[in-house]
Amino acid sequence: MKIVGIIIIILLTFGCSKKQTDLRIAQFEKILGKENSETLTLMVAEFEDGFLKNKYPNLKSEQAYERLLTEMRESKSQSWNKLPKFDKSRFEKSELKYEIYAYVDSVWIEEKENPMMVSRYKLLDNGTFYHRSTLTSYRPKDEVDKDTLMKNRYTWTDLNYQSGRFWEALRKTGQKDKFIVDYLDFANSSGVMQPEIMVDKMLNTNMNYSDYFIKRIIVTELSYQ
Repeated sequence: MKIVGIIIIILLTFGCSKKQTDLRIAQFEKILGKENSETLTLMVAEFEDGFLKNKYPNLKSEQAYERLLTEMRESKSQSWNKLPKFDKSRFEKSELKYEIYAYVDSVWIEEKENPMMVSRYKLLDNGTFYHRSTLTSYRPKDEVDKDTLMKNRYTWTDLNYQSGRFWEALRKTGQKDKFIVDYLDFANSSGVMQPEIMVDKMLNTNMNYSDYFIKRIIVTELSYQ
């Protein structure tokens, strides 16, 4: 009878845990929005069934995630070149990218006593696009490389941390997950996470690579470039 009682307790605990997870997922998708949630789910499926399965045909998807991160950490390539190359067209065409990231869409020089280079970012807030700008100093000697400097600014990316529904959804649903809490703290204080930092944080944590939220964090981290 004791064994039966233990089994019942285990089943009840598992059932409660699954119910809580299902509620978190439902809340996350409600905040993110139907279209964005569908886009993200398809991105994860395509990443697993396409890129990971082709790269690691003999591994289960959870094992493949860990292997990919391990290989990224061991790579001798520099910084952003460590990001894997896969089809990101669905993400690039979606509004979801602006719920997560802010991209420079215009750059110009403000000529005044102390010239400044202005980089204007495009991002979303509650379904409406808006812009925010950042200023960097521009010295006369930079004039020779002005075109190169301005072109480089178009590759800059920031997080839409304050307004993006992706971040709001994680904040509302991830408060009991230590990794997600740490991930949000880093995003809020430091912005876009370099691959080396992202990979180290993930591999140094006892990650559950089958977790709904962890998969989405990994795929969106690898998709923005």
